[in-house]
Amino acid sequence: MIEKVTLNDFINAFKDCFRYNDYGSDGLKALFEYLEDVEAQTGEQMELDASQLYCEYRFYDTLQEFHRDYEGKYTCIEEIARDMVVIPVDGISFIVKH
Repeated sequence: MIEKVTLNDFINAFKDCFRYNDYGSDGLKALFEYLEDVEAQTGEQMELDASQLYCEYRFYDTLQEFHRDYEGKYTCIEEIARDMVVIPVDGISFIVKH
């Protein structure tokens, strides 16, 4: 039995595991919408596990912040998107699936 999760439920799950501040409301909304799209495209429902999602998806405020983790390997978000899933958040910030 799988329960439908709302955006509010999703955000609260991240608050419960103390990861809300790592994404903020805009980042979590973008991640939630992306995961809903994946479910719609695949027809497979996912289980909500905020800790697991935190391990898989990293939020970056800027490309420069991303470069600290990846040592400048990519010059733009388009290059990152060739190798990884990139979820735009607000035109500057983005989430990457590791």
